[in-house]
Amino acid sequence: MDDINGMLEFDKIRELLKEGASTERARERIDALVPILDQERAEAAIEETTEARKVLDSLGTPPSGSTQEVREIAQEAELGSLLGA
Repeated sequence: MDDINGMLEFDKIRELLKEGASTERARERIDALVPILDQERAEAAIEETTEARKVLDSLGTPPSGSTQEVREIAQEAELGSLLGA
């Protein structure tokens, strides 16, 4: 897999994606990305991406204000903090 990552310069692709990521969770998910080597899985992923693009084109990009990540809020809730409005 390292040979494929090197050949595809996948590390560079990950870094470019992370530059556009707005949350730490998104950056973590990008770090976990690996190339899809199975053609059937790759085609399914391309179709999924195409469908997502169609939704974004028709509905617009969802808002991504400067609110705390849901994961952080959930962690606070686990610690007994009150969730405010």
